[in-house]
Amino acid sequence: VSETLVQQKTELEKKKTEQGSLLKSKVKENNDLVAVKRRKDKIFTQLTKREKELRAELASRKKAMDDLNTLIADIIKKEIERTSGGKSTTKVSLTPEAALLSLSFEGNKNKLPWPVEIGFVSAKFGKHPHPVLKNIMTENPGVDIQTEKQAQVRAVFDGEVSSVAFVPGMNNVVIVKHGDYLTLYARLKNINPNITRGYPIKAKESIGQVFTDNNDNTEVHFEVWKNFDKLNPERWLFSK
Repeated sequence: VSETLVQQKTELEKKKTEQGSLLKSKVKENNDLVAVKRRKDKIFTQLTKREKELRAELASRKKAMDDLNTLIADIIKKEIERTSGGKSTTKVSLTPEAALLSLSFEGNKNKLPWPVEIGFVSAKFGKHPHPVLKNIMTENPGVDIQTEKQAQVRAVFDGEVSSVAFVPGMNNVVIVKHGDYLTLYARLKNINPNITRGYPIKAKESIGQVFTDNNDNTEVHFEVWKNFDKLNPERWLFSK
């Protein structure tokens, strides 16, 4: 009987040890699940916050682009009214000199110098899916060119300064007329004092200095228009 009791006691202690180990394992597993859930909740919160920030940035950029479009469309409209002689038209009427300048600009397609000496296209022309936000399309009426800090922005062709303005989100903006073509340079930190409306500018002449934002991005925004048509600037600049 004594041996039986000892055996039963041994088996009971063994079961208690196994149950204790199982309980510890379950507690650890539960703690691990809680930790995983906390990490997931933290990541979800961070992603939600980042998504809100991205949507706010997207809305701000769209507003700035809309303001740019309004600015350049108003310039084109006024130029059409000024040159149309009262006729109903959607194109600028050109003097013989302006027509020659337009032809010369067209003849330099794929040959125009870049608006900065060193740089690469960081955002292309046209509609593209947002790199992070799902089912969201972005539209760029020009190209963004990333360059070095304090780089000089320059005219890509001979022309006449048509407008100098400040657009929130795009900083200082200069628009240059080349016959019935327009080139637009935005995100400038400053503009050279000689760059005023009506100034006859030469190709590669400095317009001003590029702007660097709070995220350390140094980019110039560049557009090409013919009348009311937005053109892909990469098809006009020489290929690097």
